[in-house]
Amino acid sequence: MISTPKTDRGDRVVDIPQRVLDDLEIYRLAYPPIGAGFIFRTADGKPLDPDNWHHRHLVPMLKQLGFYRRGMGRHSIRHGYVSLLAWLGEDIHYISRQVGHSSVHLTNDIYRHTFAKARIEAMRRLNDATAPT
Repeated sequence: MISTPKTDRGDRVVDIPQRVLDDLEIYRLAYPPIGAGFIFRTADGKPLDPDNWHHRHLVPMLKQLGFYRRGMGRHSIRHGYVSLLAWLGEDIHYISRQVGHSSVHLTNDIYRHTFAKARIEAMRRLNDATAPT
């Protein structure tokens, strides 16, 4: 089912690493758009069914990598994205805009544990970087 985003912030530009753009271009060459032009599509050009994709592809992949936990769904990719950005030290304002939250406070409330871990890691890196040689 195709629908509009639930909020105005849902329709936004999201930054994507160049490597992902390069991979998408290769994918697009291998699977050129047909029909309505969906990038991730069935053989007849219809958009992939998210639940079907989840059960047939995401869960087996997560199990193979040893990352699967019961109840883990597509939304876990979003949480992983936020966690990775926080761990890399990205600003909470940037992260909040990337995921389309209405405020930094919402992002902080949802991912408080992630930012706490990121701060601890940041101080470990700072400690290592400033250690006498």
